[in-house]
Amino acid sequence: MVIDAELTHHIFAVVEREESWIIPGDGRGPGLVTRREGHGQAITRTGSDGVRIEATDHPPASAATAAQIATARHAFETGLADELESLPFAASRLDASSPIRLTLRGSASVVRRDEVETTRTSLFITASIRARGVEASIVTSPRFLLEDIGTLIAAVAPPCPSRIDPRLYPIVWRRGTAAVLMHEAIGHAAEHNASPVAWPHWLRVDDVPDVDGGARMGGIDDTGASILPVELTGGGRPSARRRASFSDLPIVRMTNVVVRQKGAPWLEPLPRIEVSLVGGGRYDPLTDRVTIGVVAADLVSDTARQALQPFALSETREAIARHLAGAGGEPQRYPGVICSSEGQELVVGSFSADVVTSPMAS
Repeated sequence: MVIDAELTHHIFAVVEREESWIIPGDGRGPGLVTRREGHGQAITRTGSDGVRIEATDHPPASAATAAQIATARHAFETGLADELESLPFAASRLDASSPIRLTLRGSASVVRRDEVETTRTSLFITASIRARGVEASIVTSPRFLLEDIGTLIAAVAPPCPSRIDPRLYPIVWRRGTAAVLMHEAIGHAAEHNASPVAWPHWLRVDDVPDVDGGARMGGIDDTGASILPVELTGGGRPSARRRASFSDLPIVRMTNVVVRQKGAPWLEPLPRIEVSLVGGGRYDPLTDRVTIGVVAADLVSDTARQALQPFALSETREAIARHLAGAGGEPQRYPGVICSSEGQELVVGSFSADVVTSPMAS
């Protein structure tokens, strides 16, 4: 593997904890299922044999790296530990017919490049619930925990869902869900340097390293390099190299996907599908195909609104671009995405205006 010279001469140290809790939903308190915690550091060096990344969870060999671990641990204890203890009990105020599983992942990292040192903390929660035979989940943060779990419960609650062919109907992607569609169709394609596609002139998709309500990088990536917003629809590539932990190689990854519209046509055709919750997505760089799993959606007619069974859409990027029919409003925060690439799972913030796609079968 060829490693860019920009990755040289930096240290990445992290203290992290991951917990899984079950909230039974019948008046009993939350129960801790698993807890994993640890620390480690990755030191990137340049020598006569090229670039080497040395990662270890053993005690640091030098005073400098030991000090960085101590800094990260202090940041973790002062900024995250109390929240990790209290969040499951806050979430238990929301009842549900199905148990809610919370996975809490908190980390404090220190990135040192040359003589500049930056400390970051992050705490993200995955809340999942089983309903209608599928696992539905959202990715949230302490600030939005109760709001997002309430939305999750409401989205999967309607009984007696109907089954239809979603390719026969126009779809309105509500509540920021279009960010997931664009994450796959535009964001991952940009990471892979895919061939360009002609997106509508009214559509703009950016990767923004620091945005309120999303992942915050503090102006630098996991190699200590400066990062800036990038317009993905203009042919740009995410500027941040990110890593899931100290043992992972930093690679080009999205941070926060923001989907905007300017002067787009807006229409709400009838009948239509309205999507409110997605269960995941995938981009295949070999086939240039995007697959989106929809967990909660309604079929809206002029007289009724009927909940639909979960469904999947699988289309090429070119087909998605061709069927983008309009958009409206300002970007809304969608409760996050756990993005897996090269075996590394990272949280990518998601924000989008409402977007309309015409029937894919047309």
